[in-house]
Amino acid sequence: MSKNGHLTADELTAVQGGICLRNDIAIRYRSMVADAKKDGVTVAIVSSYKNAGGYRSEAVQLDMRKHPSLYDITPGILPGYPSGHGDGNCADIATGLAWVKEHQADYDVSFPVAGDPNHARFNTTTTAGSGTEIEDDDMNEEERDMLRRAVKAGEDNAFTLSQIKPIVDELNSGKGPVHAKLDNIAWAVADPKNGLRKLLSDFIAKLAK
Repeated sequence: MSKNGHLTADELTAVQGGICLRNDIAIRYRSMVADAKKDGVTVAIVSSYKNAGGYRSEAVQLDMRKHPSLYDITPGILPGYPSGHGDGNCADIATGLAWVKEHQADYDVSFPVAGDPNHARFNTTTTAGSGTEIEDDDMNEEERDMLRRAVKAGEDNAFTLSQIKPIVDELNSGKGPVHAKLDNIAWAVADPKNGLRKLLSDFIAKLAK
């Protein structure tokens, strides 16, 4: 196969208007589109300037980085160079996203990839949604580091939520130490003298442990 961004016409197949994919990938993409249609779902590639939703020549890849406003690019996503699109095995999906995500394993496609909600990559070792660290040829090292930090932040946030959930459950049930503390606070508001005395005694007891 020719190098990234330099595939020949013989190596490419049009799959949607002037949008092309590598020959072997085009067969799988068309099969996916046909199967989705049987389920009443239309899967289509983004109709972008210079048909950049599918295969991208080196010239198009460079132009996208210089003039991103000319292309239908997901906000906040910097077009990679070299891009997986330059190998003819990536496509930006415009419609039928949920269907593609659900059936991605049937066509050996990872979707979505690298935080881009429209980016699908065929014939890859990385499985989207599997928990496997994402390594995408579309990203440079700086972008990959940003993704790792975003994933880490998500993990930290999930840990925080796991700590909060039991407290929320206690509040919903009306039982447990959290609810008891709220009762004491309510008591302090309704009966300041005795309520505050109770809060203070509880605090001293806690310090004594």
